[in-house]
Amino acid sequence: MGHNVVCISRQEGALAPEIALAAAEQLGFRLIDEDIVARAAVEAGVECEVIADLERGRSALVRLIEEFGAAGMGAEYLTPNPDTYGGRQPAGHELRGLIRSVIEEFAAEGKAVILAHAASLALGD
Repeated sequence: MGHNVVCISRQEGALAPEIALAAAEQLGFRLIDEDIVARAAVEAGVECEVIADLERGRSALVRLIEEFGAAGMGAEYLTPNPDTYGGRQPAGHELRGLIRSVIEEFAAEGKAVILAHAASLALGD
C-alpha cells in the first residue's frame, strides 16, 4: 500500500509553497497549509492569530509567563484576560496537541500535500 500524504517543510528562500503547490497539482492532491491553523483555531475557540503565533515561536515568552502565573509567582497581570477568548485560553501544550490532531485528521482523509506545521513530525510514525 502506498502513502497518500506528502509533507513538505518550509525554509526561508527554499520556495516550499511553490514546490508544494506543484506537487499537489501533479499528484491530484489537496494542498493543506493555513487550513490547519483555521481548523485548530475553530476547535480551540481562539483566533487564528493565537495558533499562528504559537507556530511562529512567539509563544516561548507567553509560555514562560503562563508558567510563572500557574506557579503563583505573581505574573498573572502579564497574562491575557481569560474573557478575551470567551473563557480559559488553552495552554500552549494543549494548542500544540490540537494542531497535531488536526494534522492527523487531514492525513487520515488522504490525498494531501501538507506544507509545514511540523506535519512530518506529527505523522512520523
